Amino acid sequence: MQWRYLARLGAGPFSLRVDIAEHLAADGRAQEGLARLEEGLALEADHPKAFPSACYMRFQLDGDIAHLVRLADWWREHPGHDYAGKMLTMACYRRPWLGMVPWASEAVASVLRQFAKTQEPGELHAGQVERLALSALEVPSALSVLRSVGPGVLVTGIGPGEDPPTPDPDIRVPLAGGRYRLWAYAGVEARPVPAAPSDAAVAAVRSLAAEGYPPHPSGAYDLAVALAGASLDDLLGLMAHAIPAPDTPAWQQIQQDDPTYWPRSAQAWACLGLLHHKADEPWPSSARRQVLVDLLRGVEDWATDAAMNALVVAAWARSGDPQWRGGPRGHPVPRRPGGIPETRSLHHRAHGSPDPGHTGYESGRVGACQGNPQA
Repeated sequence: MQWRYLARLGAGPFSLRVDIAEHLAADGRAQEGLARLEEGLALEADHPKAFPSACYMRFQLDGDIAHLVRLADWWREHPGHDYAGKMLTMACYRRPWLGMVPWASEAVASVLRQFAKTQEPGELHAGQVERLALSALEVPSALSVLRSVGPGVLVTGIGPGEDPPTPDPDIRVPLAGGRYRLWAYAGVEARPVPAAPSDAAVAAVRSLAAEGYPPHPSGAYDLAVALAGASLDDLLGLMAHAIPAPDTPAWQQIQQDDPTYWPRSAQAWACLGLLHHKADEPWPSSARRQVLVDLLRGVEDWATDAAMNALVVAAWARSGDPQWRGGPRGHPVPRRPGGIPETRSLHHRAHGSPDPGHTGYESGRVGACQGNPQA
């Protein structure tokens, strides 16, 4: 092929050099392709195609999200160079929290998905299932979805009449006190604390989410400004109450196949909307930051993941501003032993947020630490 011949020559215009490097990467020779780009970047460090492509290739080679943070920063400084957006989209494609909200992994979600495959629509709501036995209590948002889909289903432990067990670390116990919370427990039953959101807030988040999750964190931050006018009570209410999925064919099919996915997505959007709530307040002392930190340190829930995601997105979107740096660092997050997959992905994203330090797992929870990734 001609590009292979040119690659051997190492010659040609700069844009052709980028094309050759990308062909090499596509041919499984990303290290060679990156070497070509670095030769060119030594001559023109801000080339509109070479720098984004190099960030993407470095991420492909070692998986370090810091490369994508640098790419996002560079794109912000060079907004006219859309190739950076293309590379960021490719890097984040279908990666949990980078380019999509991950699917729920709880037993409740698995049961609902399996039920959707094997039963007629509406049977669960009509009372065809009387009891769901759990080996451990699950997060409030998951059980809230179950109540909305099957209001007559009794949730128990393995034995009839038993409450679901609550092994350590107890998901009902917040890591720290806070002003803002979504759930209040009475025994093993969680009830929403915020009032239901207004019709206007529901319409706004359904409209915003209709086309799906943004392709990368920078896009998520920008699009969520559509929720800037929502009140704090509404944003909290969107996370704690069942609201209808967008009425697009794609969302209606998803809702039929897995009724847990839309509530997770709505929580993600509500937390992203919080980043724009009373945006004139300085970030360190702002209500929007305090709400996210309180959710992060509250009882274990899907909202914990959504809040951490929003803090990481904030760190990406405003990494040039020192007061926004750090994302979720310094705020421990409750998890059961081993953690759930989406939280492990968020752990890696937090590690890539623009601030020194590390995060790590400790005693079955994700804990923030400084300087010791094993802590």
